[in-house]
Order: sequence, then C-alpha cells, then structure tokens
Amino acid sequence: MSYNEFSDGLVDSVHFVQLSSDELIGNISRLEIFEDRIYVLDQNIAKKVFIFDMKGKLIKVIDDQGGGPNEYIRLGDMHINEYTKELIVADVAGKYMHYSLDGEFLRFTRAIPNIYYSPIENDCFYNSIAYEQTKNATNGCYALLLSKDSTITNTAFEFYPLQKYTVNVDPFNKNELGELLYIPSFCDTVYCLISNHSFQAKYVIRQAKSLWDYKDKELSEKERVDLLFNGYTCLGSKVLENNDFFQYSIGRKYKTRIVGYTYYYNKKNKKSFYFDQDKKFDKKKPLRKGAFSIVPPVCTYKDYFVGAFIPTPFTQDTHLANKEYLEIMNSADENTNPALVFYKLNTEYE
Repeated sequence: MSYNEFSDGLVDSVHFVQLSSDELIGNISRLEIFEDRIYVLDQNIAKKVFIFDMKGKLIKVIDDQGGGPNEYIRLGDMHINEYTKELIVADVAGKYMHYSLDGEFLRFTRAIPNIYYSPIENDCFYNSIAYEQTKNATNGCYALLLSKDSTITNTAFEFYPLQKYTVNVDPFNKNELGELLYIPSFCDTVYCLISNHSFQAKYVIRQAKSLWDYKDKELSEKERVDLLFNGYTCLGSKVLENNDFFQYSIGRKYKTRIVGYTYYYNKKNKKSFYFDQDKKFDKKKPLRKGAFSIVPPVCTYKDYFVGAFIPTPFTQDTHLANKEYLEIMNSADENTNPALVFYKLNTEYE
C-alpha cells in the first residue's frame, strides 16, 4: 500500500496523545495500556516506570532502585497481570515486584532465571529462556517454562536445531481478546497459551521460502542472514491482535539490510495489507485525515493499534499535516517526551 492508501483507506480514524514531560523518558522499552492507564518502561536510560492517564498526564513514577526489601536492584521487563490487576516489574536479582495499577508497591514474589516472562493466574509465570539455560533443572532443553515462585512446574517447546545459540527476542504477546500468544524463535506458527497450561496453534503465516524450512539444521548467525539475503523470509516475534485485525511482521531483504515489514490481516475479508515505503507519497492527492507519521504499532488499546514517535518541529508541507499531529510536532523541543498515535483500521477496506 502507498502512504495515501494506508492513511486514507486502511486507517478509519486516528488521534494522538502527547505524554507529559514532567519527568523525561529516555527510551520506551515497553508500552502497555490497561484500564485507561498508559504504562511506559524505560529500562536503560531513565531506569523508571512511568504511569500516565489517557490524556498523557503523569500520574506516578516508579523509581525504587536500591537494596531495600521493597526496591529492585536493576529493572527488568514490565507487564500487566490482567488476572490480579497488578503491574509487575522484574528485578534482575531474581524477583518480581508487584504494584497496584496506580503504582503503589504491594509485594514481591520469587522468579526463576529467564530472558522474557509473562504473568498468568495464581502467581504463575510463563518464562522464555535461552538454549541450555536450565538444562539440569528440567532434564531437557525447552524454550518455554511454567513457574511458580522459584519452582518450574511445566515445560514445553523443545528447541529445534535452528533455535540453538541465537539471540532471544520476546515471544509473548497479549491480545485484546484476552489471549496470550506465543511464537517460538523463527517459527511460522503463532500459538495460543491456554489457562490450563496447554497450547494450540492459532495462526500459521505461510511464506514461499521460510527460514523455518531449516528448523532441523543448526545454522550460524551468518548462515541465517545469508538465507534472508537470498530470498528467504522469517516471521517476526511481535504480533498484535484486536477483534478485527491481526498484525504481524515479516523479515526480508530490503536493499542492503534485513527489515521487518508490518502486515495487517483483516479477519473479516481474510486479506493482508502492508505499507510499502517505496511507493511514493502523492502530495497532490488530498488527505481526509491529514498526513502523520506511520510508525509500527507496539501495543493495542481496544480497537486501536498504538505506536510511539518523537515529536520534532517541521516547516515543510505543513498544509498537508493532520492538525492535531502538527500541533504536537511544532510544540516540541529537546525536552519533550514521546507522543502516541492511536489508529483504528477500516474493516471494509478492500
């Protein structure tokens, strides 16, 4: 799709939220929206968790780094536990810090060593781990572990040779249907993790030449990249889903690098669309919603896909811009926090 087709055809409505700059965010490591609260994790620069209301007003900053019983040594990942309605922040020291949705400390629970995690009911956690990270504890090499406190209670998804010795990426994705989706590394299948600790396939992303075709071969990083540069593709680990659309990405060659192309699958008409950055933006065609930055979504909120961008003033082609977007951009300076774009897609678009 061209820019014009995406913004005026596939996008049904769009609005923006400027996050308050009362406390500066260095980088958004994770963004989640739950019960009209916006949660931002800055894991590496500010090393804090920021909580905003839906208008971007700052409600709370979690800055509990230290050595005390109610403090974390160093921030890990952040998640909302929808079962207990708690904000959970991982501490690399081996525990989870539990907060209320307004950011008040409640308690902590123990954790097993992991790369990524996702909380479920009864203080249990799904854990994504590296190859051989806990081989002795599980008597096998599994990518997915279920734990409670520091005890492993179940295992699944034994590593394929292709998945050994690779950089782990976050395989967990909570959708707007209340489901937890899981994608094993390089796999073409999106699984749904069910509450009784079983799983089932939900989507299979078919590709003409998939890297997953080599699942039974142990390849080096260079060998995997060479395949991608020679026409193979790979499903990305980040997927998002609401009632009407399923968003996924496909990694493939673009000029001299490998990039992820964002696709939107319309569940009603069973068609996939993607924004083609090589198609020229036709400035002569009027845009009903005005021009705005197209950024890959990082989370969902009800019927909306949500992305983040850094506001930067601009003076060219301002007559083409969305008025709300233009106001945010031209009000920015070097101390302005990121802004969010919310866009709802049109189910009738063909």
